[in-house]
Amino acid sequence: VPPLPSGGLLARLGRLWPFQRREIDSLAVLPFQNTAADPGAEYLAEGLPEGLIERLSQLGGLRVAAWSAASRLAKADPMTIGARLGVKAVLMGKVHHQNGEVVVTAELVDTRSGSHLWGGTFQRPDSGLVDLQRELGRRIAATLKGRLSGSTQAVLDLRPTADPEALRLVMRGRHAWRARTEEGLRQAVSHFQAALAHDENFA
Repeated sequence: VPPLPSGGLLARLGRLWPFQRREIDSLAVLPFQNTAADPGAEYLAEGLPEGLIERLSQLGGLRVAAWSAASRLAKADPMTIGARLGVKAVLMGKVHHQNGEVVVTAELVDTRSGSHLWGGTFQRPDSGLVDLQRELGRRIAATLKGRLSGSTQAVLDLRPTADPEALRLVMRGRHAWRARTEEGLRQAVSHFQAALAHDENFA
């Protein structure tokens, strides 16, 4: 039986082994690409990742770049984003909304190597928008942290509302507000008021 490698050699092999798990404690979530023909679905391309930032930011030991910083680098490559924002992973995605269905394709990329960490496609009806956002958060957290503790799952399961239409209206309101126009602000207020009418306890 050949002798086992020495400790020093094992350490060097560990650094070279391509499947070695590398700790990821920082993340940027980029705006999703709207692949629908309808530009009116752009609110989902902003609202879903923004909601993920709010959800994942609650996890201990994970630093999530602010939406304002990440959104400015939406067209940059993952390694550039990693260097600019000091994050070890980037979440990118596409969203398609048609015939009452929301389809999200997401990919998590290591910014140090450019390697693929995780990817998935999720399809939900409009009524499943809240659950879609929660499921995305769970999958991403599990990839970054491994097995999720009960307390971590509880954090990820927290939701500002159980009403999908209220969530949709808030997303529309934020999208309109970002236009920074008089009409955009008027629409934003209208959407926010309608959201509260659906769920007066929306946090």
